[in-house]
Amino acid sequence: KSSAMVTTVQKQSRSSAVRIRLTPTRWPDALPQLNEDKIISVVCGNTHLQWAVHEGAFMNFSPSCVWRTRLLTDDELTDGGSTSVLSRHLPEAALHAIFGKKEGEVSKELALEMSQGRSATLLTVYIVSTNMVQAESVAWCFSEIPSRVFAMQPDDFFSAAQGRYETMGIDRIACMRAVGDLLGFPALVIDGGTCMTYTACNEEGTLMGGGISLGLGAKFAGILQNTKSAPGMASIAQNHEDLIRKANDVVSANKPLPLFSSNTQEAVVSGALSEVGYYGREVIKKYLDDIYVAPSGEDVSIQENKQANGKVTLNSQDSKIPRIVLAGGDADVLERLLRTEDNQLLPSNPDIRPYEVTVHKHLMAFGIATALKDKVKKHKSTPVSEFDKLLLGCRMAKTFSQADADGERVYRGTIAASVRNMSDEQQRYIVLYDDIDTEELNLVEIHAALMLYTQAGEKLKRKPTDVAAIKIAEKRTKAVAAAKLLEDKSPSVKTAAARNKAALATVPKSKPAPKAPPASKVKSALKTAPAPKAATVPKAAAVPKAAAASANKRKAVSPAAAAPSAKKTSAKKPTPKKEKKNPMSYCNNRVAKFFAGNIYFGTVSRYFEGAQYWQIDYDDGDEEEFDEVEVQRHMKIYAEHKYADRDPKK
Repeated sequence: KSSAMVTTVQKQSRSSAVRIRLTPTRWPDALPQLNEDKIISVVCGNTHLQWAVHEGAFMNFSPSCVWRTRLLTDDELTDGGSTSVLSRHLPEAALHAIFGKKEGEVSKELALEMSQGRSATLLTVYIVSTNMVQAESVAWCFSEIPSRVFAMQPDDFFSAAQGRYETMGIDRIACMRAVGDLLGFPALVIDGGTCMTYTACNEEGTLMGGGISLGLGAKFAGILQNTKSAPGMASIAQNHEDLIRKANDVVSANKPLPLFSSNTQEAVVSGALSEVGYYGREVIKKYLDDIYVAPSGEDVSIQENKQANGKVTLNSQDSKIPRIVLAGGDADVLERLLRTEDNQLLPSNPDIRPYEVTVHKHLMAFGIATALKDKVKKHKSTPVSEFDKLLLGCRMAKTFSQADADGERVYRGTIAASVRNMSDEQQRYIVLYDDIDTEELNLVEIHAALMLYTQAGEKLKRKPTDVAAIKIAEKRTKAVAAAKLLEDKSPSVKTAAARNKAALATVPKSKPAPKAPPASKVKSALKTAPAPKAATVPKAAAVPKAAAASANKRKAVSPAAAAPSAKKTSAKKPTPKKEKKNPMSYCNNRVAKFFAGNIYFGTVSRYFEGAQYWQIDYDDGDEEEFDEVEVQRHMKIYAEHKYADRDPKK
């Protein structure tokens, strides 16, 4: 795989747009990692992208920086690599969170370096989308960043039992989740975007439904498109955005909207504003009459509940007047049309009980924060947290059949994220290798990787400084402690520990790392002198690779397989005989494998009899070889995640 995620190319009308299949959230796997102090969210709409940097769990994932950009275009996606495209959409706060710098050139190497310095190595990205093409393109933008990218699901905000119907827009319910947390229920949210939507919840937090109609922009665009040949229409505006600007000017003037206009532009703008205003008032009246349940003692005037500065803030919960929340790009126009005070645009309606309107344009970012806060609270007692605290951030090493540029087949990496399960023995971890490749390992494999790291150490090309030597020693000590914890706490690791340790005897030991000097003698810098190259592992004798195999889906080699093969069979312990399965029976079975938290599906396509390996053809065109244990393991992973397989018959 290329870097942290898989890319697929799909032909477009003008160029090739690069996209990535998204991994749907599945809890608690998709929870932010322990000590993750920054996460990213992206909302993909029909006309723009809304991005946010969120603080960590200690701040309840509150968005600290929110910004909007245009949608990604095909031309832009093919203008440079994914990291370059991503950086062009990020403000200083996001650049600093991902790359550790606020300006200047950025690169995937810089992102990797930054990730190694974080408590949580992988950056978690959550996407909420009503535009799947844009969501997959956004995911591609993070493909060179050490990250986990998840597509949030409607159930993350409201369940069917809470009134969510099957086709209800995720953007609408994300907004409502935010309002429920900030204001409480009952609630009414009117969102002025491409479509004008409204959604209501009763006092119990149950969705009562809502409605959808054309937003101002869509109304103006429709009028211009469908009447462009009519006399006078071509002269009123170049495009619908001109009419939106005119509408803003009209509501700012706060003068009565004329029912009988004297020119075409005024007729179009006033007509659309009147439709939105009267329609919105009727929605509010119906909500107040049929859904809103007021707290006791509500019958007070708006003036009595105004704050001293004359404004009402979204998180002010002391007012007893019903508040209607307005969101979306047209929220300011809606506020002028629907407010009950200082509104000369439309005549007042005495049949509507008093209410207040408040504007919030970033509700979805707060809705994502609320959903994450609720999920963390629900799963805070996950039994594997003790493993996470010690394992995350640990250095590890694993042997692969494919050598690196220096001819070495021991790859170092960092345990970056946990794939949570409710059972310790099913726990898995995502490993981020130093070349930005990723892999998912179970506890036994993690133990073997920790043990190999304690023996192989870091890959050193020169003598480290005293400060670096101390850090290297600390990493080795942490790996030893983590391996010991696994042996003590995990029955499966305890059973396999002796085998893992025995296998290390067949792997050549690297030269011991330099002793860490006393802290009192640590210098800020030392002259570097050439040091012997780190020991390399001899080439495995019987690990064939198919010619077309992917470079980054490296074929892992167990420590025992890395030893000279002259007396390979004599070292094996006798095992009880069991009936051998026909190797061809695995063919045509579906498998699944995780890379950087993203799941990829494939099919067992053929069996190499002499090499005793099975070829895996992934749906994205990549290939890999599995031994029998791996085939069985990834068939099991598929069984657990087949609900996300888009093409189970492939």
